[in-house]
Amino acid sequence: MEKNELVKEVFDAVSPRYDLMNDIMSLGSHRFLKGIFRESTGVHIGSRVLDVAGGTADISLLLAPVVGPSGSITILDINENMLLRGRDRLIDAGFASVQYVLADAEAMPISNETYDCVTVAFGIRNMSRMDVALAECWRVLRAGGRLSVLEFSHPEVDSLRVLFNIYRQMWPVIGQIVVGDSHPYRYLVESIDRHPTAQAMDMFLESAGFRACVHHSLLGGIVTIHRGIK
Repeated sequence: MEKNELVKEVFDAVSPRYDLMNDIMSLGSHRFLKGIFRESTGVHIGSRVLDVAGGTADISLLLAPVVGPSGSITILDINENMLLRGRDRLIDAGFASVQYVLADAEAMPISNETYDCVTVAFGIRNMSRMDVALAECWRVLRAGGRLSVLEFSHPEVDSLRVLFNIYRQMWPVIGQIVVGDSHPYRYLVESIDRHPTAQAMDMFLESAGFRACVHHSLLGGIVTIHRGIK
């Protein structure tokens, strides 16, 4: 099965309880991490933002009040169920003007130099061709625009790495209990293992054309924020 098809199947399975599982697996810390991520984007009143792999709209919900009515938010996701869940959450929160694009991040149906900021939160590791997805992010950003990526990484301390590996082995069991399917969470564990190091991610961003690429580790390197400027 192609990776894009696998990712779609995985998120079809988990979409109804995706947010609940995030809370359980992260012990609620994903909300704190996403708050830090919001501050790292540099988004302000009037910014035009593309939220790639925006899923159930956690990041868009944080950024919509920041950009205000003079700015704009667009969510792009390959999975329709996740996109619909995100739309419902945004409408319930009073943000009815958000735009939605059902598309592959590796082939965005978006004009060049459209956005001031592109965000990707816990989605870049799911791209079949991450280099192509990053090149697309570069293409749709205006000159001087910023890419901000929030993603799992690899703990910097051996003891933390061991503990995190042990804890992750529980996720499929929790998924079976809460969602009724362990497979999506086995995929999640495997995708984290395969994801590049923070230093390698910097090189991926640079190869896509971004400059001033930096990363900031959180939770001892379990999660990392990557930033680059077009």
